[in-house]
Amino acid sequence: MITDKKAKELVSANISRLLHATGKNAHWLVKELEISPGALYPIVRGEVAPKIGLASRIAECLGVGVDDLLKPVCEKSKKTQKVA
Repeated sequence: MITDKKAKELVSANISRLLHATGKNAHWLVKELEISPGALYPIVRGEVAPKIGLASRIAECLGVGVDDLLKPVCEKSKKTQKVA
């Protein structure tokens, strides 16, 4: 079972990961969603969980499904590898 706290953490981590992977940032997402920074930044910081409608719009902008925002982030994908 995913607690509210865990959901906030997962959504925050996945949004950050997906933005980074696409070379985008939260400011870009604010513009794409046409919402105020005050509506998005608490979500990105993991302070609040988005309502389902906003989660759906965030997922669409990031090219993933809503369920992908709640998937645990693999530890391997969080680590950066050194280039020899």
